[in-house]
Amino acid sequence: FRQTPELIERGYIYIAQPPLYKVKKGRQELYLKDDEALKAYLLSSTIDNTKLHISADAPAITGQALETLLNDYNQTQLIKARLQIRYPAVLLDALTHTPKLSTDMTYDKDAMQVWKDTLQTQLEHFGSDLNPEIELVNIHAPQPKNMDAAAADLLGMKPVVEVEKGDSSDAEAVAPKAQWLPRITVYVHQLAHHYLLDASFINSGEYTKLLRLSAEWNTLLEEDAFIRRDANAGTTKDILVRDFDYLWQQMMLDARRGLAIQRYKGLGEMNADQLWDTTMDPE
Repeated sequence: FRQTPELIERGYIYIAQPPLYKVKKGRQELYLKDDEALKAYLLSSTIDNTKLHISADAPAITGQALETLLNDYNQTQLIKARLQIRYPAVLLDALTHTPKLSTDMTYDKDAMQVWKDTLQTQLEHFGSDLNPEIELVNIHAPQPKNMDAAAADLLGMKPVVEVEKGDSSDAEAVAPKAQWLPRITVYVHQLAHHYLLDASFINSGEYTKLLRLSAEWNTLLEEDAFIRRDANAGTTKDILVRDFDYLWQQMMLDARRGLAIQRYKGLGEMNADQLWDTTMDPE
């Protein structure tokens, strides 16, 4: 290992960053490093041939404006994928169609009740088969003496410091104001799964970004929205798009036509020339 610093300083050690995909069209070949690079390539290759009409008589959205909308959609899907480690997809879909929840709102039970009712409606729309339920939990309510820490954590309740009776000034100082957080329950195979939307989620950048980006597209399309593409012999082809999920699928499907896309599982699948072109060439 004594020679390692010198090897690094002289530039003899490289970190291999092989591409994940090779895209071939005719005689042209392109290497792309990951899934997002592939999506960006496919989107850019089909955007010029697509016009989006959000209703039957609406003017077309094209070019950069359309690409921005689709990139916003893709970013929301990436955020959802990360958040699904903690929350079910049906809840995330419902949240994108519900006004943003703020910390200030959680101290107003009436405001929280209105927000809860809105979320309940969206949950029933996206996942009625999961029998969703929402309960507003006062996380500063005193815990029952016989409640263990695990049960209190499941309910979202925090311990409250007890003070001596008769010391009202200290009691007012210690007793926190009621804070109402939504606890969502869904049932999968008759098993209840609970999800508390706590302050760390409400104040997170991902929740804020999810709602900001989804607001750009999730209510944009009307029932008769369609995309128009150039077809053969100077004709055009119209495709009805009921939502952005379907729009994205159609765009990706169109972009893949005429392409040979190879996915590499590792360096061992590349021949010597491919290894040099993509990974070993210092330039």
